[in-house]
Amino acid sequence: MWGLLVLATLGARAADCDAAALKDAVEAATPATVATAWSNLAACDPDAAKEEAEQTFTTALPGTDVKDAMLKALQLHLDDEVRGYLQRIPSDERSKAIGWLGDQCADHEEVGPFFVESHEVLGPDFWANRWHRGLTDCRTDGVRKLLSDALYGNEVGMKTAVDRAQFFSVLEVYARNLRADALPTLTKLATELQDEDEVTYVINAFGDAVGVGSEDGVDHDVAKQAVTALQKLGPGLPPRAVEQGRSILQALGNDQAADAYAKFRWPAAFRNGHYAYRYAVVATETTTCGNGKKQAVAHYATFTEPGKLWPEEVADLVKDKLAYEWQLDGSHLCRGDFALTWSLPHEPFETEDASQAWLEEQLATFEQKTSGFKKSATKKEDPFQL
Repeated sequence: MWGLLVLATLGARAADCDAAALKDAVEAATPATVATAWSNLAACDPDAAKEEAEQTFTTALPGTDVKDAMLKALQLHLDDEVRGYLQRIPSDERSKAIGWLGDQCADHEEVGPFFVESHEVLGPDFWANRWHRGLTDCRTDGVRKLLSDALYGNEVGMKTAVDRAQFFSVLEVYARNLRADALPTLTKLATELQDEDEVTYVINAFGDAVGVGSEDGVDHDVAKQAVTALQKLGPGLPPRAVEQGRSILQALGNDQAADAYAKFRWPAAFRNGHYAYRYAVVATETTTCGNGKKQAVAHYATFTEPGKLWPEEVADLVKDKLAYEWQLDGSHLCRGDFALTWSLPHEPFETEDASQAWLEEQLATFEQKTSGFKKSATKKEDPFQL
């Protein structure tokens, strides 16, 4: 219907323009001006414009003036001419033109079918030349079916694609286009794929589906569904995918869910009969006394954390807690220049033996560094829980 209205409008304006002169202008135009000249002709005399279309889109230089010409050509059902133009221009210009054309999809009903038909014409080259990047916001039924079919199809599908980067490029567009409707497929892919990097890409696509990083921003209704899906997937995800899931949850503003993801990151450490993470800490007080002599005390202890915090958060909390409880202010040493240093592991320990081995190494290093001090001592503190 929209196409008929456009043609009727163009025809109605024909009586108010000089089609012959405009046609002469097209034939006399340079590659830099022919697109604008052709657009003027198309607005005046569609039939005359059709006669000049092939030559116009064969010679037109890429640029902003071609945008209007592309839309008018699609309205006149000159899909082959537009497609030919996009195929012959440099890849960077093609990418920009396809992206712009995709942005017109909501307001111009000819655009969606053009992309679907282009895939039928180009086949695998449609994906290889990244035509799909123009489909992010083109939410027609045909385009959505095209993207959905592609994920399991022969050209870029999960089970057949040789170019995995291409598959995940299509997956990103699929997720951003389908939003909530993409979540079941993303959940399925996260359980079907085995490679850690590939699963991580899929988890990142949950952020795409929600709108993280998009101009429109986060869709909060979709975000709620994504959070639920990620929470269910968490226990089965490999380490890097867990970290990506945490990042997505943080981007959605759900810090509680992001923190809870910590228990999925080191499953062997968390589920080894404790359902809590083992950690250890060494806090070293060092004072350079007024006479130049040095004194030092290394406090150490083991502790557990119930899988609600990540190691960097654990470190911050432990420092705040112990600085007060252990009175780490150097007051029991001599007066002088005081320093406090901390040692904590970068991740929780899987076994008690690993925890003790780490502590022994830290204390051996302390004793070596303080061998020439006037006073050095180690103090074992009671185990505690966070």
